[in-house]
Amino acid sequence: MPTLIIWIVAGISWVGLGYAVYSLFAKKSTGLYISAVVHIVGFLSVFLIDTLIGVCILGLAFLELITGIILSKSRTLRKTIHITNIILLAGLLVVGFFAFFGLHFVGQEDPYTAEHTHIMLLYVIWGISYYLQLRQSAMVNFIIILVVSLIIQALNIFYGYYVITFLESFLE
Repeated sequence: MPTLIIWIVAGISWVGLGYAVYSLFAKKSTGLYISAVVHIVGFLSVFLIDTLIGVCILGLAFLELITGIILSKSRTLRKTIHITNIILLAGLLVVGFFAFFGLHFVGQEDPYTAEHTHIMLLYVIWGISYYLQLRQSAMVNFIIILVVSLIIQALNIFYGYYVITFLESFLE
């Protein structure tokens, strides 16, 4: 069953990649945003089955997101910031839902205070980076803040065990 899921997601990812290449040559930033959403959904479906494929798909989604931002230079910076952060918020809502569902799938004796704080930390980091992005007037500064916040989010998600352990020492 996992192999079938990987093949289906790989096929959809190839179609998304083809659409991204078409959008790149047609200079349509919206097509790159759509491809990034397709690849983020593909990452969420494959990551637990095969981590390496999931990380490759996620890297492709971030590359499409940043390329879409660069292509939309002719538009206003604020519109680009809002579109990018809506896509990131949608992905974070899915990650947060699965993290919350995963916490409560099996009961635990300890309170969930640190785990819930870790999930909230995802949205706090996103909110701070969104605020900092809105304060920028140059596209380069916006892209730098976006990349740094994506790296911080990735470290927060992939090394969540250490973050939760650190939070447990203070909260529980």
